[in-house]
Amino acid sequence: MKLSILIPCYNEEENLPVLIQRICETFGEDFECVFVNDGSGDNTQNILKELAVSQDFNCKVISFTRNFGKDAAMYAGLGECEGEYISLLDADLQQNPKIIVQMIALLEENPGLDMVAAVQTVRQESFLMCQCKNIFYGMMNALSDLEFRRGAGDFRTFRSSVKDAVLSMKECQRFSKGLFCWGGFRVCYLPYEAEKRKKGKSKWSFFRLLDYGVEGITSFSTRPLRIAALFGLLFLLAATVSLTVSPLVFLILMSGGIQLLCMGILGEYIAGIFTQTKNRPAFLIREVYRHQPKNEKIL
Repeated sequence: MKLSILIPCYNEEENLPVLIQRICETFGEDFECVFVNDGSGDNTQNILKELAVSQDFNCKVISFTRNFGKDAAMYAGLGECEGEYISLLDADLQQNPKIIVQMIALLEENPGLDMVAAVQTVRQESFLMCQCKNIFYGMMNALSDLEFRRGAGDFRTFRSSVKDAVLSMKECQRFSKGLFCWGGFRVCYLPYEAEKRKKGKSKWSFFRLLDYGVEGITSFSTRPLRIAALFGLLFLLAATVSLTVSPLVFLILMSGGIQLLCMGILGEYIAGIFTQTKNRPAFLIREVYRHQPKNEKIL
């Protein structure tokens, strides 16, 4: 099989019929779709099954017991992908499947490439959200030894060898952008303009993105720990100097603030270790549905 399209879904019942129609119009017969229903509270699971039967195309539907997050959904779906190339695609219709055709063409023309990642040239988000994401990428590049390309999300196509490498990374807190960067894969960045969301609403609130950003920083950088140590050293020097002036109130406030900051940074890392040592799986599957084409004979 040439292509596997992996599509995480969370409450996307309104967008799925149009998405599947677009995919069927774009690709021939030599492809499969792997949908991961990430604990949707709507009718996503049944719609996927109905569309698979009505459109009669090769697909698998993995249904989680609850919402485990997009990274866990991608991890589960990769294990079911059988194609020579694997594409990650959102279900919100903001990413046109025709761009995947361009990605595959680049991979076939350049055997040395491992992956093609799409980079948003224009974001269909508020100014505040765009600025927050720019700050996040700036912090990641400053604090980590890895280089994170601004605007490069999960929309990408890669070879099956990349899939095998990512699946071999067994950590529970899966920050996929970091895993792709850490692997040292040869990547080509393809500019694209995301479409506006037509139905439904984004599942990424500000606080959910904040949690995701903190997880990414603590998963791929130990420099915040060094920053905490530096704060402690600077505070000791400041305390020594302040003995001649005695700004007692300022000293107490600064002391408490820096201690809490350092404890918070340590707490994030300890929480990550705690989560990993429990050895819980990244997800739990309730059901796996594999569509059987109508013209396939059962022996």
